[in-house]
Amino acid sequence: MGRSASVMVVAIVLAVAALAASASSARAHGRLPESAQIVFHPTDPDTVIVRTTFGLLLTRDGGDTWRWMCPVALQLRATEDATVAIMDSGAFVIATFGGFERSVGGCVWSYPDPALQDSIVIDLAKHPVDPASLLVVTSNGGVPNQVLRSTDDGLTFTPLGTPIDRILFETISVAPSDPMRVYLSGIATDMTPREAYVLRSTDGGESFESLPFTLETTDRSIFLLDIDPVVPDRVLLQVWSTDADDRIVLSENGGSTWTEVLRMPDVVGFARSPDGSTIWAGGLTAGLWRSMDGGRTFAQINPTIRVGGLAAREGELWVWGLQAANGFAVGKSTDGGMTFEAVMTYGDIGGILECDATSQVGMTCPAWWPDLQRDLGLYDGGVPTDGAMPDIDGPTGSEPAPPPAPDGCSCRAGALPGRSASGAAAIAIAALALMALLAASRRR
Repeated sequence: MGRSASVMVVAIVLAVAALAASASSARAHGRLPESAQIVFHPTDPDTVIVRTTFGLLLTRDGGDTWRWMCPVALQLRATEDATVAIMDSGAFVIATFGGFERSVGGCVWSYPDPALQDSIVIDLAKHPVDPASLLVVTSNGGVPNQVLRSTDDGLTFTPLGTPIDRILFETISVAPSDPMRVYLSGIATDMTPREAYVLRSTDGGESFESLPFTLETTDRSIFLLDIDPVVPDRVLLQVWSTDADDRIVLSENGGSTWTEVLRMPDVVGFARSPDGSTIWAGGLTAGLWRSMDGGRTFAQINPTIRVGGLAAREGELWVWGLQAANGFAVGKSTDGGMTFEAVMTYGDIGGILECDATSQVGMTCPAWWPDLQRDLGLYDGGVPTDGAMPDIDGPTGSEPAPPPAPDGCSCRAGALPGRSASGAAAIAIAALALMALLAASRRR
């Protein structure tokens, strides 16, 4: 490497360090705006919800305009990746650390069944046939957990079977071709080293068979990804590791045995086409991968896209990604993931969801909107046009305190705490420049 290149490397390293230091001081909404869930309305193609690290984004016109629901209005914790669904009725439902919440329209959120309030509802799964039914699973750590069923659009829930102890659950899935086949995944809370389990039900969740899953040394937990739309025994699972690559594994016998099918630095997004023929997986550093054989093999098809979430519908693959790298926050592909066009950038967020001032969103989100604008760099140069600096930590005392962490908790929580989005973008750009420069120097 020549002297000029060495000087440039030192300058970039110092810039990255300075940006990291300044960004870490801005707690703001807690995480980089990267991990997301994209949810399509089951009957209205123009209505889409994106769950982000800074709340929910809603479009009702196919992506032309977007509105924001702040985490405080939904009582979401700063490190919470809550599971969202849209019922056929149009009701929004969400499984949270504070219970099961429901809304019609997005302005007013409630805990419709008091039995689930103040309980960690870690995941939910819609019934594949009955549009008014869904299952949820609690994950409260050391206390026994429960699978519950609603048959009235999420208004009330009935416990199924007996409570299950020892297991800290992460995910629940229902087989599309057989609603009586239900799977759970989680870890034991009372073992060192930790033990992982897949639980399988053939009676709709009334009873479960526990199937041990072998963890590697650095593995943290396991998450159900997908059940084949035709074969209920064919299941895909993500193994999340803290100090090694993530893995996707496949079972073709209902979870009794598993075969590794993909290993990559991070698995953040996963989707299957409606006809079941194509599966996609991706990450923020791993790019986008595709399987055309039911998940038995994967091939990388787009190494440059930074994937923070995936969802597929007829003829379209949607992605949430790192805007600093992709040029958009939400993108859409019509060629199977080879190329993407922008659907939304941060600048397209048109403000808070229009709600009555007495609703949760109407009361709480206005105080947090300047904070989000600053975090996402929506002001020119990061400064409001009126010259006032926003409070990047939000209004004092507005953020709900997180509940006590259950013993052994490995709940889905985003990494990289304490960086603002604009700082993270600058860090990413500087880091990419450094990698490119080093690569060029090696080629000389």
